[in-house]
Amino acid sequence: MSKSSAKLKINKLVLEGRDKNYVVEFHNGLNIIYGDSDTGKSSILNLVNYLLGSKNVYMYEELEIHGKEALLEVLLNDEIFTIKRNIFNSNDFIEVYPSSIENIKDTFPLEFGPDYKKMGPNGFFSDFLLESLNIPLIEVKVAPTKADSKTIRLSFRDIFKFCYLNQDDVGSKDMLDRKNFSVFTKNKETFKFIHNVLDTQVLDMEKDLSEKRRKKNELIAEYKIVSTFLRDARFETEDSINHKIEQTNLELIFIESNISKINSTLLSDTEQFEDLRQDIFLLEKQINETHVEKSVKETQLEQNIRLRKEYKKDIDKLNASIEIKEALPENDEEPNLSCPLCDSIIILDSKENTIIQYEGRMLENEIKKLKSRINDIDGLIIEQRNGVYIFEENLRKWKNELAEKKNTLDMNTKQIISPYLSQRDEMMSKRAALHETKQSILYLHKVRTKLNKLNQNAEIIQEQISELDGKLEKLKKGTPEIEQVIGDIADILSEYLHTIPILNAHGISINKNTFLPVVRNRDYHNLTSGGLRTIVSIGYFISLLKYGDKYNTYLPSILMIDTLGKYLGTNDTIPKKDRIREIVDDEGLKDPEKYSNLYKYLVSIHETLFETHQIIVVDNQLPSGLETTLSKYVVKHFSVDGIGDSKGLIDNA
Repeated sequence: MSKSSAKLKINKLVLEGRDKNYVVEFHNGLNIIYGDSDTGKSSILNLVNYLLGSKNVYMYEELEIHGKEALLEVLLNDEIFTIKRNIFNSNDFIEVYPSSIENIKDTFPLEFGPDYKKMGPNGFFSDFLLESLNIPLIEVKVAPTKADSKTIRLSFRDIFKFCYLNQDDVGSKDMLDRKNFSVFTKNKETFKFIHNVLDTQVLDMEKDLSEKRRKKNELIAEYKIVSTFLRDARFETEDSINHKIEQTNLELIFIESNISKINSTLLSDTEQFEDLRQDIFLLEKQINETHVEKSVKETQLEQNIRLRKEYKKDIDKLNASIEIKEALPENDEEPNLSCPLCDSIIILDSKENTIIQYEGRMLENEIKKLKSRINDIDGLIIEQRNGVYIFEENLRKWKNELAEKKNTLDMNTKQIISPYLSQRDEMMSKRAALHETKQSILYLHKVRTKLNKLNQNAEIIQEQISELDGKLEKLKKGTPEIEQVIGDIADILSEYLHTIPILNAHGISINKNTFLPVVRNRDYHNLTSGGLRTIVSIGYFISLLKYGDKYNTYLPSILMIDTLGKYLGTNDTIPKKDRIREIVDDEGLKDPEKYSNLYKYLVSIHETLFETHQIIVVDNQLPSGLETTLSKYVVKHFSVDGIGDSKGLIDNA
């Protein structure tokens, strides 16, 4: 089995909240997240996508109320990193720690610009991901057929489109932005690059190799300068630092034990400390009142967020009314319309059609009013959220002050107080000194870790150079023909479609102009069945993944699919009236067996590619009869009635 040259694996997602953290852990191979609607399933993939550089995160109300920041622990070609990002401001720099989530305090973070419009102190986030995955930094032509065409950077986001099939694209006719000419053109150039058939690939790879050699030399030079300085400054060695950390921790344990013993003896009560008791009483009262005020403010915040959501729904409805009105014929003599879902005839009754009785300008004015109200509410939400933060800060401060006063009262009310106070003060002084010493030692440890990382990075770049040298040599000897590439991908797709199986599985290929699937000699966007498009779109992305493993392409070794059962018959126990409605099931895709076969196919991929690849699937349920088989792949099960792991991603909402 070949090792992917762009190995990307998600280890852990952590959403930091105001009340607690929400954690999702992943493993190699197949990962399944399933459960009831509106429980935060899709938001998990949405957050992963955001932490990998997407411009936006879907900000539903529970996330906006309870969330603060998000962290993603990833393996990039077996090197561990933690990505940290502000979920409320996508323009902030993205922090990257060269460590696991648990150890980020032991390292210095790198700061990257979120896109190519804003450079961070350490460069662009996309370049960091591409370089870590050993994917060359190249530019592609805006108009490939023109010799003098302008060029544009190929970003990690362009490549990741072929790794993430979100719920809007599953079964969509316009998968991969087919109708957006400029974006789709870049997508096609990205497809060529991923599969090593881009015309300029040899030249671009030579440039990237030259840049990597330059960076390696810079890292080696920086390592020598820093190590020489540390040696001349008689800086502690790593072994010596680790020994001092261990010794300091042991001394702190001893000191804490002594302080605890002294505190346990200070149990006296006299009237001379009545003022201190009064201070404690007032603080407790202030804290309780603030908790009430904070609760009121949080309720107002939640109400405004929900109100804003309702206004947005009203705007969507009004926009839909405008679109429907524009689509309706001007008079009764015009031909009837066809339903866009089932091609059946829509019979219009103008007497009962309330939409056409309203002028478009009236609806547009109403939309403007709603948008104005949303702007006002946005200001209130920011003000109320800041107010909650102030309450929380005050509560932390007053609770600390209360704890100190209670501690002082306990200490000073001992019958024989002076000797114990003297001993305790001495111990606390030693503890403070030890904590200062420990912080200094930890800083030295961070510096040593940074130095080691320089050396490791130089070694990693050398490995990347060797790998790219091999690829470059192969490209120079003979770049694969695009017909051969799409032919091999089509073979994988054909095998998949026969396994599901679909009816009349013939005429299967990849269009050499669009690089999208062809089934029954019909282009993907001309397939009329939503269920068939769902099966084919999932199969297309799976085929790209399997081809990438076999031929070592630049496609990252991860696939994320949101809502696998879209348009499919998922469970034979569901009443017919509750299934997705189609007039005629000509494709036979309401048969739950096909849904089960789809999951069985994913399990077979897991068994083959477990060591090198990762597949993350979000769905509403599991196929009947496979619950036990699939249970070992489930990483999260949400249920509003509490049957699953929890009620949702944010389970205190």
